[in-house]
Amino acid sequence: MKGGQKMICQVNLDTIQLADSLIRPVARVTPVLESTRLSQKIGVPVWLKLENLQRTGSFKIRGAFYKLNQLAESGQVKQVMAISAGNHAQGVALAGSLTGINSTIFMPADAPLAKVQATRNYGAEVICIGKSFDETREHAMEWLEQNPVTFISPFDDDDIIAGQGTCGLEIFQQVPEVETVVVPVGGGGLLSGIALALKQLKPSIRLIGVQARASSSLYQSFQRKKLILAPSAPTIADGIAIKKPAQRNFEVLRQYVDEMVLVSEEELSDALYFAIQYKHLIAEGAGVAGLAALLSGKIASQGPTLVVLSGGNIDVKLLDSIINKGMMRGGRFLTFKTLIADSPGSLKKVLNLLALQKSNVLHIEHARFRSDIPLGTTEIEVEIETRDHTHASEIVAALEDKGYHVQRL
Repeated sequence: MKGGQKMICQVNLDTIQLADSLIRPVARVTPVLESTRLSQKIGVPVWLKLENLQRTGSFKIRGAFYKLNQLAESGQVKQVMAISAGNHAQGVALAGSLTGINSTIFMPADAPLAKVQATRNYGAEVICIGKSFDETREHAMEWLEQNPVTFISPFDDDDIIAGQGTCGLEIFQQVPEVETVVVPVGGGGLLSGIALALKQLKPSIRLIGVQARASSSLYQSFQRKKLILAPSAPTIADGIAIKKPAQRNFEVLRQYVDEMVLVSEEELSDALYFAIQYKHLIAEGAGVAGLAALLSGKIASQGPTLVVLSGGNIDVKLLDSIINKGMMRGGRFLTFKTLIADSPGSLKKVLNLLALQKSNVLHIEHARFRSDIPLGTTEIEVEIETRDHTHASEIVAALEDKGYHVQRL
C-alpha cells in the first residue's frame, strides 16, 4: 500500500485464479462486444463487457458463489444473511441454493417487485422492511443479533473481491490489447477485484472508476485521499448508491485505480438509451455508469478501451420512461398546440396535413370552453411521432404555411 502500510485486503492474483476455477461451472464467461459507433466517437477501439448477461443479471454471482462455496467447504455455516435492494440479493440467493446454504435477504419495503420475486425464486427467504435502505439495514442488524448467522457483505470481504476479480481475468483473456478499463463503482467490490487482477497481469493498464454524482462517497474519498461520507440523493443508478464505503475497498482503489469520475442522472439516462437504441442491450442505471462517462466525454481516450456493463436488472417502468425520454431528446416525438375552426372537417384537415408529412399521430386532446379560447374555435393539443428534429421542424413549417399558429410544447 502507498505509504508502506499493510492493506486490509489480502487478495492477489493467485486468489482470483483459484476463485475462477471454482466459479467456472456456475458463472458465465460473459461476452465482449466491439462497438463501431463508440469507437468512431471516442477515436479508439471500444469494447463492452456484458455482465448484464451474467446469471442473475449482474456480476454479483461471481463473488457471492465464491464466498458461499468457501463457507460450504468449511462445513461450519448453514445459513447466511444479506442486505440488498436487488443484485447482491439475487447473487446470494442463487449461490445459497447452489451450495446448500440457506439465505435470508433483507430488502427495502419498496424494492421492485420483480427483484423481490426473482430473489425468492432463487431460493432465499426475503424480508421486505424499512422505508429506506438505512432503515432496512437497522432492522437486519437487529435480526442478526437474535439470529447469529453469517453476514455476507456486498463488497467489504476478500472472498467477494476475489470472485469479482474473475471478471478482470476474462477481460485480459478476451481483449489482451486493452489499455483502459472503465468500471462502475458503488462500494468498490467489482473495481477492487478487477484492479487486483489486471494490474498484476498488465501493470501499464489504466483503470477508471465511475460513480453517480448523486451518491459519490467513494469518489470523494478517492479525491481527498481519506475515507469520507458524502451527502447522497436518489439516483437511477441505485445499484451503486452506497452511502458508507469500506476501508478495505478504499485502500485497493487508492493503490491501483488511476482515476475516478462522476456522471449525472441525465448522462446515465442518455447511456441507457444509447445501449437500447444502438446496441440492443438492456442494462440498468448502475450498469451503464462507465458508458455514461465515455459518451459524455468525461474520459480522455488513451488506447483501446473496454467498458464494463455491470448489470441489467432494470425496472420496467423506469425502462419505459428512459425510452420515451430518449426519443423525445432525439426528436422522435413532437407535441404542439394550435387553434382550429369549431366546425366539421377542421380536425380532418390537420390530420391530412400530418399524414402528408409522414408523421404518426399518437394522441389528440380538444379544449373548447376555456375563457381564453375565442368563440368559434377549438384548441387542439397533438402528440405525434417523428423521424428526428429536422422532420419535426418540417411539420411545424408545413402547418404554419397553411395558416396554423403552432405552439411547440
